[in-house]
Amino acid sequence: ADGDGAAAAPAAVAMPESGEDGAAAAERYARGEFQFRMHLYRAKVALAGGRESHGGATMAVDAAHQQQRLAKKELKGGLEIFQHKLRGRGRLMARGATCDALDGSNVGLGGADDEGAQNASALYLKADLENQRSNHAKSIKLLTEARHAADRAAGTSETGGDAAAVYHHNLACVHQSTGKVHLALHHYARAIQECGAAPARDALR
Repeated sequence: ADGDGAAAAPAAVAMPESGEDGAAAAERYARGEFQFRMHLYRAKVALAGGRESHGGATMAVDAAHQQQRLAKKELKGGLEIFQHKLRGRGRLMARGATCDALDGSNVGLGGADDEGAQNASALYLKADLENQRSNHAKSIKLLTEARHAADRAAGTSETGGDAAAVYHHNLACVHQSTGKVHLALHHYARAIQECGAAPARDALR
């Protein structure tokens, strides 16, 4: 995998093992997805700890760095599982699971493309990590990649809905970190607007 998340070169599709029936293949996929989600959950907890360390006057800065290293390690482990055990298999399993994004918000990214939802979840967390490390340009790049992955997961190129709300919320966090308060407020407002518009948009489908 490259430094921004998913591998640049296409990974081999993890086909069912020789002699493996559909139920066994589905069970193997489910185990891999559970491991993937656990890595992302532990990364999420570590990032929350790093954020608290930055904001707390009584906690040392090196404690935040330790949490960030832990988050990076967990994200690397999760992305390795994604590449070798999950990538290309979600559609084969004909599954429609959803995958949580940053801060555990169930944004309904799954369905048409479980693989895209998994990739988006990891990329949003990597973006949060880079934001905490003050790599703001890299964080924004990762947010853009996560947004594209989320659009693929939803099977649409629409610019609205829950995926847009998650994107604008995280983009606002980055701009707030850089001191661009007015720009951050703009994206927070867009996130709220998209959250309110999503139910009405779904009702028209």
